[in-house]
Amino acid sequence: MNKNTVHKDALDELARIKKKYDDSLKKIGQYQAYQDTLGLPDSPIPQIKQFEDKFGLRHQIWYNRDTFKKDSYKWFNEKFKDNDAEEVAKEIKRFEKMNLEMKVKMRKDFKDEVLETLTNEVRAKAAYINLYQALGNKAMKPKHWVKVFALLEQPPGNPDIVQFQHLIQDGIENHTEAIDEISALAQG
Repeated sequence: MNKNTVHKDALDELARIKKKYDDSLKKIGQYQAYQDTLGLPDSPIPQIKQFEDKFGLRHQIWYNRDTFKKDSYKWFNEKFKDNDAEEVAKEIKRFEKMNLEMKVKMRKDFKDEVLETLTNEVRAKAAYINLYQALGNKAMKPKHWVKVFALLEQPPGNPDIVQFQHLIQDGIENHTEAIDEISALAQG
């Protein structure tokens, strides 16, 4: 599976692998019981631990990527006001931390392209955290949003239905300083 594999397909494939692995573990358990019955020494299989570690990490990477994709779609493409900007910022930071922890668990000489892609996707969204929080300030009233739309040279829109992705497309990041000022004024 590479970085372009559809998340659901990757998670389904990992579930099939896990089932086959669990079936193999049952057979190994049965074999070890036979060894005990016959008084034979145990035959350790070091690859089992290695597989479990690697499988767990792969599954976590794909699960995180799937979760982040769904969450970031909600944060950026659905109604902006339906999201708590502070919670979104915490979640993005949590994903950044998880990615870092997974990189540490990886072998130093091994570069995982799915993890790298996830890391880049998280970084791309994290670049907007401050702007997201400024616009998500609960003190922002319609009069403040009129100023935001004016910066974008847009007619005043309904802030209750605006999507953050549309603001990005309209160039909101070019007005970060002004947005911070508007947000600070709203805060009082």
